[in-house]
Amino acid sequence: MNKKLIILLSGLISVGIYMFLPADKNVLKGLAILFFIAALWITEALPITVTALLVPIVAVMTGIFDVREALSYFAHPIIFLFLGGFGLAAALHKYNLDELFAGFIMKTAGSKMIFSVIGLFIATALISMWISNTATTAIMLPVALGLISKIKERNHTTEVFILLGVAFSANIGGIGTIIGSPPNAITAANLGLSFSEWLSIGIPFMLILFPIMVIVLYVILKPKFPDMAAIYTIKTQDVFCNKKSYAVVSIFGFTIILWLLSKPISTWLGIEKGFDSIIAVFAIVLLVLFRTIKWKEIENFADWGVLLLFGGGLVLSGILSETGASVYLAKLVETHLVNYGPFLLVLGAVTLMIFLTEVASNTASAAILVPIFLVLGQEIGHFPPYELALTVGIAASCAFMLPVATPPNALVFGTERIKLKEMMKVGFVLNIICALVISVVAYLIF
Repeated sequence: MNKKLIILLSGLISVGIYMFLPADKNVLKGLAILFFIAALWITEALPITVTALLVPIVAVMTGIFDVREALSYFAHPIIFLFLGGFGLAAALHKYNLDELFAGFIMKTAGSKMIFSVIGLFIATALISMWISNTATTAIMLPVALGLISKIKERNHTTEVFILLGVAFSANIGGIGTIIGSPPNAITAANLGLSFSEWLSIGIPFMLILFPIMVIVLYVILKPKFPDMAAIYTIKTQDVFCNKKSYAVVSIFGFTIILWLLSKPISTWLGIEKGFDSIIAVFAIVLLVLFRTIKWKEIENFADWGVLLLFGGGLVLSGILSETGASVYLAKLVETHLVNYGPFLLVLGAVTLMIFLTEVASNTASAAILVPIFLVLGQEIGHFPPYELALTVGIAASCAFMLPVATPPNALVFGTERIKLKEMMKVGFVLNIICALVISVVAYLIF
């Protein structure tokens, strides 16, 4: 369908929602905006970042927020936390410290090809905790292709196993930290979680989902690895011949320690919220101060579209809260699902997020669904109010079926070594299993 026609129809339906649905006009205003923005995000009739910029415009034009309030969401602490993550990632990548770490993990895993491949997956997941899953996949893909080239007896399913394993490891690894994946940041911002608080939740989910992913891939694809060594040379002398590499490692380690200790430090300093973001900004200052990296390099490395998407998503959350639309939708869902019990409700929410993310940006999907399920959790009261929103946020990183679902999926599919039906077959099974596992774990631990 023509993109201009999609925009026009979305606008007309939004006006119809406001004009004709039987509900409070303020609520209808929020619902109309939600439909309009969600339609543009899901169809990508406009680039998702441009749609995010449209959210504060609509909020101001409809009288929900004034200009200052609408744009203040783009200065939310979580955005600066992610900016700090981009700065650290840029410095690590500049001195090839990410590749050094990957090589070390692979060498430690063992000389057998199968062990090196598993080591590659582990390294990808660990790096993806700190660097965007897109950049991580771009870094690890040449390594994966290098391993494949060393296999003398070419086996297609083995190639698919390695390539999908890299993409899926990047997706799952991103769950571990707030800065690992944009949906984490959207969820943490809505729930008010600190870096260390997210870590205590994200790491367990990552550790549970990662081996399940590897096992599912292995069982379905049945790769055949030759009995040969996988040679991967770690050129430490090339990395650490520059003293600035040591400075980057020191600043990175110092930042992680501060993030882990942010709660006691912020309490001691009398800072109530957002101290993690101050640490992130301080890390950028230190990187530039010690001349490990220039600001222009950080500027070129950072994904400014993602930061703007955060802002738009947070404005949308504010609109739903301010107009009462999130409460209205939560009560509507509660009316139809309350009799199914808390576990089925969690499972339904997680499954909805996973399959929505297959066709829409996971960040945009999180911005749409997290605020609604946060209020729904508060309304139902069967479990901690943040459980639904948190599990939905985690599920946003678990779309494995289509190339368009996540950038890592698209990157490995772009090698033209994987057929769409192969990705869909493995991805569908993994989607269902992850939905069940996330729901069961969330139900048991919350």
